[in-house]
Amino acid sequence: MTLPEVIEQARALYPEMGELHPETARTWAKRDMWPRALKQVGQGQGKGRVGIYPDDSPAELATAAYLMGLRYTQAEIAQARTWYLEGIPEGEPVARALTGAEQALGRKERDMLKCLRLYARTLILHRAGRCAIWPFGEFRTAVTEAGRVLYAVSLPGVWTDPRHAGEAELDRADSIVREIHGED
Repeated sequence: MTLPEVIEQARALYPEMGELHPETARTWAKRDMWPRALKQVGQGQGKGRVGIYPDDSPAELATAAYLMGLRYTQAEIAQARTWYLEGIPEGEPVARALTGAEQALGRKERDMLKCLRLYARTLILHRAGRCAIWPFGEFRTAVTEAGRVLYAVSLPGVWTDPRHAGEAELDRADSIVREIHGED
């Protein structure tokens, strides 16, 4: 998938994104707000190179644009992305808050926790081809594994994290939401 295709599909997921210049998208990728190109392919005859991006790129770009619209900084979005996709180091205050070990967070940590939650929820919705607003609840857990806290989110009626398989409460909520909202 090329950069123009990624931007077009991201705009379909998040129409409020407006015009996004390809150079801005490349800068956001360099700052880890969404994935970089997997490889560069030459077009031959001195026509330059084109980047090939992962299939999940439109959802991640739309999520980054959505959070930028909510006035999160690029550094906060990149941190939330890294934490959601790779886990949070155990020593981080946000990790301790997710596991219930720490109750009092400073303003910066509270903002990062909120950014992480929004990033996770929005990415799931965009991966499912939905807009960033979902009127139904969510099911969240945090699990410590190999020195990192993994934040898992499931949205009933949209997506269930494999780590939540077999959760009776989530299964019940999922069936209710699908009954109300439909299967797709």
